[in-house]
Amino acid sequence: MSKLTIRKIAFTGGPNSGKSSIIKIAKETFGEQVSVAKEAATILFAGGYPRKDDSPAHVEQAQKIIYYMIEQLEELEERTSDAKVMLCDRFTLDGFAFWPSGLEGFLKANGNSSLEKEFAKYFAIVHLPSPSDPKCYCGNNTTRTEDVSESLAIDKRIYDVCKKHPNFYKIENANDYKNKTEQVLEIITDVLKN
Repeated sequence: MSKLTIRKIAFTGGPNSGKSSIIKIAKETFGEQVSVAKEAATILFAGGYPRKDDSPAHVEQAQKIIYYMIEQLEELEERTSDAKVMLCDRFTLDGFAFWPSGLEGFLKANGNSSLEKEFAKYFAIVHLPSPSDPKCYCGNNTTRTEDVSESLAIDKRIYDVCKKHPNFYKIENANDYKNKTEQVLEIITDVLKN
């Protein structure tokens, strides 16, 4: 499939918002109509990337690697899939929310990019908010280290920037995964129809 014809939907939001789980359900629902670019951070951290501390050097290096991995995972899907829509488990811009000096420093470190360039890569952005209920943080994902308050702060930073995308969708009901999934499936259905 040509890069010009596949529509990429970026799924973003704070940690533990259900992005990967909902994307898995969407893939099962839509089959070959959609392809999936997996979450780079989980691949990196589950693969043993050293997380010695949260020093700026460690965080920045990890986020630069994740940015590059996302680009490569998406390109691989573009080159090998005939799907009309690609579901991206996070996207190139997400790393800014973890970057010590914020958005401008993140963009500069990643090829002097811009918000416009990053947004142009994606047909739509779907924001799934992190849950505020501590019971939703059950510890199943060992690559996540954030607690509820950190997750909500990251989520807010992501939302405040991503809401500027022309095809931005905010999913409501942060603690209700069934409702979140239904909203996402409706969005994907609409993108596939057009």
